[in-house]
Amino acid sequence: MELMESTMTEHVETSKEWAELQRSPLDFLRVALDSMLQIAKGIRYLHSQGIAHRDLKGENVLIKPSENPDLRSKGYLTVKLTDFGLAKANLRTSTCTSLTTNIGTLVWKAPELFKVNQPDLSTSSKRKHYPLKPDVYSFAMVCYEILSGKRPFSDDPPIVSTTAFYARVKRGERPELPENIDFLPELPDYIQRCWDTDPRRRPDFVDICKRIRHFRDSLLHITAYSGWEHKPQENGAVNPEPPAIDESDFIDITNDWNWEIGYKDIVRGEKPLPGGSGFASVWPAHWKHTEQVLAKYIEPTLIDNDNSIANFKQEVALLVRMQDKHLVSYLGATRQAPFVVVTEFAHGVTLRKFSGNKTPLSLKDALSIALQVACGMRCLHEEDVTIIHGELSPDCILIDENNLTARIADFGMRSFRKPPHSHSTSRWYRRAPEQHLGLPLHTSVDVFSFGMILYDLFERENARHFWKNKKASDILKNGGRPVLNSASCYPPGVKALVEKCWTKDWQERPSFGSIVSDLEKSATKLSGSPSINRSNSSRDNYRV
Repeated sequence: MELMESTMTEHVETSKEWAELQRSPLDFLRVALDSMLQIAKGIRYLHSQGIAHRDLKGENVLIKPSENPDLRSKGYLTVKLTDFGLAKANLRTSTCTSLTTNIGTLVWKAPELFKVNQPDLSTSSKRKHYPLKPDVYSFAMVCYEILSGKRPFSDDPPIVSTTAFYARVKRGERPELPENIDFLPELPDYIQRCWDTDPRRRPDFVDICKRIRHFRDSLLHITAYSGWEHKPQENGAVNPEPPAIDESDFIDITNDWNWEIGYKDIVRGEKPLPGGSGFASVWPAHWKHTEQVLAKYIEPTLIDNDNSIANFKQEVALLVRMQDKHLVSYLGATRQAPFVVVTEFAHGVTLRKFSGNKTPLSLKDALSIALQVACGMRCLHEEDVTIIHGELSPDCILIDENNLTARIADFGMRSFRKPPHSHSTSRWYRRAPEQHLGLPLHTSVDVFSFGMILYDLFERENARHFWKNKKASDILKNGGRPVLNSASCYPPGVKALVEKCWTKDWQERPSFGSIVSDLEKSATKLSGSPSINRSNSSRDNYRV
């Protein structure tokens, strides 16, 4: 039997250590997210076994200080869910009120469970089909407890009628989240999604675990390896030393393999797609006979020892978390040989094929595509672990011709790629000069390639003629650049941006954050202001 010290409710309401931790908002948020992740992982496991918790609340979450001395000194906790297994709180008393009957305690209870005609769930056989989404609602209320240090609705007048309280909840009334989570503006929105009145809008715990890891990792400095870049310090220097607490102290991402895909669940099509991806043959496939996906079968010689297997698992674990509407999503991978990486099947055509259509793009449409690509690259570059694409080109940008949306594909997995010239001449041509020299990667190489994409978009015929020149690669390596048309052929400021992006000195190239800002200004000057579609993503989808 595992002995825990107290409940989460008691800890956040009465612990002096917790109160002291709240004085440092950033440290507090790290600890809070770590505790929330442990709870989410526990519920995720229960749901994977077809079991609903039914009464998730702070009093049913048991805690004790972390066993890791470094983490314990910073306030981190070991968290367990009660009512399952042999976890037991070391408490003086244990009480049960009339408000709980194993189907939720009032203020943590999902609105759908208040229905007068809800099914009888009083016996285990009748609880067999108990819904899982009420646990998501209750989880959001527990997150409120952790972040605020108070029980849900405790600031409101006393509850005198269950019916009246249900009416308030059904109208959408919720506790007001505290201001101490301003470091992560997306977190309040996500919690609100979890306690949505409509259970169909709530995420499942697989998604919840991914998102909390994303929130938590954005507050952590993670040491990585080739293909990933260390974030610079405030003075601009890159810190080569690992953090005092390694990321593995928080979660072993290679063991927590909740995105593992069974090899037998992948049914590939009749023939591979032409070109490959530099490290694998790419096949259209179906996952579990339903979802259409792309399956990348990695060449066996690229992952053939313990070190390369460990690197593969770590990189897939990180890539799966990278979610943005301008990026093609990684869905998972097989855990052992044969190694297969599965991504979503993004509909559309490559930018190369799209640009080859007879009808030329208007300045507005070309600028819209450029802005979307820049937003996707900003996402890759501005995470705490930076992903360097390294081969950005029109061949790895997919365009949905119906709504003119752009998405970036084929990023990541740099550790396992062949030299680009062995599989894609067009990508090789668009590489930065320092890449041809074999110098260490930097985010600026993607900026150089993006400059070439701008050139392709706005000077289509001239660009096509330039790339047909067999000496194009040598021209770029030796410092030469294509001759640009006059600025009048570009949206305001874009010609100057192209020249900044492909400047020879990599340190003078702009960041994608700066590029997005410049393109937004250009869009504003071109047609008033860019319209912003905020659906389906925390990132903005700009259309001119």
